[in-house]
Amino acid sequence: MVALAVLSGAGAVAFERPALLVAAVGPLAWLVSRQYAFVRAAGIAVSGLDVEFTPERRTTPAGKPLSVTVAAKLPRPVSAVVRIEPDVPVGAAADTESTVLLESPETDGSLSFDVTWRVAGRYELPPARVVVEDAAGLFSVETTMGDSVVVDVDPARATDVLVRGGRSDRFVPLGVSKPWLAGQGTEVADIREYKPGDPTNHIEWKATARRGSLHIREFEAETNPSVMVVFDARARLSAGETGGTKLAYLREVALSFLQRSRNVSEPLGLTVVSDDGRPTMLEPGSAASHYKQVREQLFEAGSEGGSQTNQSRRSPGSARAAALALETEQSAFARHLEPFFQARAPYASAVSNDPLYRAIVRHGSVAGGDSLTVICTDDAGRTALVEAVTAARRFGSRVLVFLTPTARFDGRLTQDRLDEFERVRAQLAGMPNVWAYEVAPGHSIGTPEGDTEPQSAVGQHSAAGRGDANTETNVAEVQ
Repeated sequence: MVALAVLSGAGAVAFERPALLVAAVGPLAWLVSRQYAFVRAAGIAVSGLDVEFTPERRTTPAGKPLSVTVAAKLPRPVSAVVRIEPDVPVGAAADTESTVLLESPETDGSLSFDVTWRVAGRYELPPARVVVEDAAGLFSVETTMGDSVVVDVDPARATDVLVRGGRSDRFVPLGVSKPWLAGQGTEVADIREYKPGDPTNHIEWKATARRGSLHIREFEAETNPSVMVVFDARARLSAGETGGTKLAYLREVALSFLQRSRNVSEPLGLTVVSDDGRPTMLEPGSAASHYKQVREQLFEAGSEGGSQTNQSRRSPGSARAAALALETEQSAFARHLEPFFQARAPYASAVSNDPLYRAIVRHGSVAGGDSLTVICTDDAGRTALVEAVTAARRFGSRVLVFLTPTARFDGRLTQDRLDEFERVRAQLAGMPNVWAYEVAPGHSIGTPEGDTEPQSAVGQHSAAGRGDANTETNVAEVQ
């Protein structure tokens, strides 16, 4: 119709035919009147439309559908069609492609749909897409409306998160074994294989003779130690698909420890590692308000082998001290060693400036000798990781390390990379009083070809109290 009006107007001018000009004015006038009516209707709709999201609850377990209702209401009927289209939240699966449709004389409507998150965290229900168009489809305007609604997703038993200790490690759910609590009481809790650093007076000789290798007795803890969670929220932890990043999976592990501590009134502290090297710290506490504060910090965070003895290598601090001493030393021996310490200086500097290492050192000032340190991080920056775990051990703490393998999150999953990750995990697990676990999406467990897990040196560092070999467990059991 617009084209016809334009042609009529052009013909009237070209052929000096006034009748054609009159024919052009009619459609143009009609078009202008429709546009004017639409502008008025759209103005009323956009300014007066109220869109509200109402979730069935504000806190929901991962893996459980959450019903969400979207209600739309106009102050009065408008001569336009209004479509309200809910958007699927980040990291969620929704069962809706439905639309709330308001056509005159309707002024209100609603729909309900289910949303499911598979990983714990804090998520937003985003504003809805609103489209206003005239009945003829000539004009339209689009905007977003409705306040974002925050939903907290807690860990649940039926999630995609798996935690395990390696192909050859003996593994049981941590809530059953609690090997890091052993040795604090007098009642025998378990008998397990000897590990370097275990007290020799706990050796169980009958089990040793029967099984052909050294075994020791573990004892029930008389009291619950404080738990210090070190949560790595640096930018690199955002690797992975939407809603399934390293950060999301590690957060689920940390929330599981929070859940456990709250259930038994156990003191729990938190250190959040950031890229700027200034960690956020909450000292251990067991009040309800404290647990709530820890929970808030976890949801906000990221907002989404060789000998391990001190004699085997220098710590970053001792390397720096030795290098400094050599600066004033003039002997031939010092001149001979100077290139070695110059090469070590960048290493020492890199480790001491690593945010995780620095956070562990600060964390050690509030962690008591009877504390349990839980480190949630990835396998990147492996040198600094090993030094950070070593530092945590120096504070007299038992250490749990939960690692997300980068190979499972960056889209470049290869056998060699899985083998390398397993060597690093096994190296950490070989340290006295250290337990190291892999945290990964359940659907990615296995090799790139779907075969059995890669062979590794992990069997050489069998970790204490880890149950049957090659066993997987849901993260909610890690409590």
